[in-house]
Amino acid sequence: MSGIKLPTIARPNGTKYQPRKITAETWGDEDEITDIVVFGTHDVEFARTVALQAADEMSAEYYSSGWHLDVSDTGDKVWRTKRLAAFDENRPIYQWWDDPDKGRAGVRFSVTVDDDPECKPEPDPNQMELPL
Repeated sequence: MSGIKLPTIARPNGTKYQPRKITAETWGDEDEITDIVVFGTHDVEFARTVALQAADEMSAEYYSSGWHLDVSDTGDKVWRTKRLAAFDENRPIYQWWDDPDKGRAGVRFSVTVDDDPECKPEPDPNQMELPL
């Protein structure tokens, strides 16, 4: 979104927040993605479009054929700040905290992993049986 100035968003305390870019982040644990948060907007309809695109990219990258991330129809407007929570084997672990005074504006959508019967896995050429 180079060159596009995003609209200013009013914080709950009345101050103005000027987003610099639109980003989508997935939240969850090492086993499952539970949420997609689109930062830089409180426009739920626009954010859902971005979340759907992020879900498609994540589905293609991390989930096997026949599975996809299903994004909820409604989203919650949030104000979040990323903070250092702990260290695990000398690696920092960050968490997002509710922070209406200094946080980034975003819209959070819940997601579920869905089995898609219309999606057929591609045949593996190494596993195919050849006619005799």
